[in-house]
Amino acid sequence: MGPLIEFEHVSFHYVTAQGPNIPALQDVSLNIAEGDFVAVVGGNGSGKSTFARLVSALLVPNEGTVRVAGMDTRRPENRARIHATVGMVFQFPEDQIVSTTVEEDAAFGPESLALPPEQIQRRVEESLRQVGLWEMRQRSPHLLSAGQTQRLALAGVLAMHP
Repeated sequence: MGPLIEFEHVSFHYVTAQGPNIPALQDVSLNIAEGDFVAVVGGNGSGKSTFARLVSALLVPNEGTVRVAGMDTRRPENRARIHATVGMVFQFPEDQIVSTTVEEDAAFGPESLALPPEQIQRRVEESLRQVGLWEMRQRSPHLLSAGQTQRLALAGVLAMHP
């Protein structure tokens, strides 16, 4: 079995009004196997978020190839499957809140997969219990602390079973 995440000579630059002149990643090659724990570290503007967006197919490389579970992120027909495979919690999780209760918010992703209601409920309960928010399931997500909001965003990702 090949790597879970594969970067082959990947470069990405952001385009500005002056043209493509802000390099974020330059000729990156790496393989990450299933079960590996990897830390991507660096200062502001070093390409960490760009790397994560490339892995989740929110961006596609300007050069090179990114594969997730063998799927090329540049191919539009692969993107929905990649989005279902890769879970991502953003830096500002409050921007991910889409519902009026904690429970509904955690259910948003699984509902988009058109799963049976019993399976959605099972996934939501499991994920909210994992992050310690089950007892707050009927609370408005906008009343959560910053740490609880981060945990709710994580529960939403876990409920997708990435």
